[in-house]
Amino acid sequence: MNHELVINASPNWRRLSALRFRTNELSHPQPEEQLKQYGLHTLDGYLSYWAKHNQAVLRTVPAERLLVVQTHELAQKINDIARFAGVPVQSVNREKSHASQAKTRFNMLARLDLNYLEEKIAEHCRSLMVTLFPEIKSVADVLAKVEGLSGVRDAPYPTEEKGKKRAERQAVPSIWHSSYKE
Repeated sequence: MNHELVINASPNWRRLSALRFRTNELSHPQPEEQLKQYGLHTLDGYLSYWAKHNQAVLRTVPAERLLVVQTHELAQKINDIARFAGVPVQSVNREKSHASQAKTRFNMLARLDLNYLEEKIAEHCRSLMVTLFPEIKSVADVLAKVEGLSGVRDAPYPTEEKGKKRAERQAVPSIWHSSYKE
């Protein structure tokens, strides 16, 4: 979500994003009004895409060719990643271990009702979370880990004007989505 708030994506990328997160199918329920205000997708869109994508990866990639690393652990696991990829550990630039990380964190998920967020995660992701990340028991566990990210600063909400502009940029003609079939 942070990237979506700070990057001016191309029209093609916005259309792909709308397909992934089913923008024309899903509407923002009241607890997600803040997401809508800033042109972000619904939790159902984000979480169902995450679950579907990761289930497909687990189904199709043989276990011996799969390494699962939590995003916040990239820097700590860089040696494991290099060995797994068959790259000499000394050739890896550790300073670029998370080069595309957003430098500003808006903490949009932390601003939603945590009980509601827990329900949505359970609805879409619980089985994957239990399998891939058994140590994570709640949203609070995730938020605590994310808070520890280095080089990232917290930011207030984006301005209302910036949110409106983002929402306008996100508008995608419905004809694009109507041709999509799962």
